[in-house]
Amino acid sequence: PTGGRDDDAMHEKLAATESRAQALRAKISQLEAELGGQTAMAEQRLRITVPRPLDGGKLGLAVKDLRIASVTDPRAVAFGWAVGDRVLAVNGCRVASTADFSRELSRAMDACQHVGAPLVFEISRSVEVPVDATPGLS
Repeated sequence: PTGGRDDDAMHEKLAATESRAQALRAKISQLEAELGGQTAMAEQRLRITVPRPLDGGKLGLAVKDLRIASVTDPRAVAFGWAVGDRVLAVNGCRVASTADFSRELSRAMDACQHVGAPLVFEISRSVEVPVDATPGLS
């Protein structure tokens, strides 16, 4: 079977792509600093809907302390996930700990399997926003 080699190649390709993206983000930050462009971090709230889990009932993510530590299946990116996202709620139920997340994810997976309900995640994502160096008059 070639499935294992295909999976390994896909994971290597994903790791290389993530590495390139990190390098590009670092280069952009460097260029902005050189140009005097100032940015600040802001939290953006988003909703991610997963119509059904991936193969094997997986999300295609590694989650640590409610944050997306890595994307383990490139198909998860199509749903809108990004490394660093923080999970705030699963199917409308707030999660404040890994235990909460595990419990609510299990409930959401059961609902998906039994009645076809999608998995809906509320997340917080850190994004860079430009800082206006010349304050406006109000």
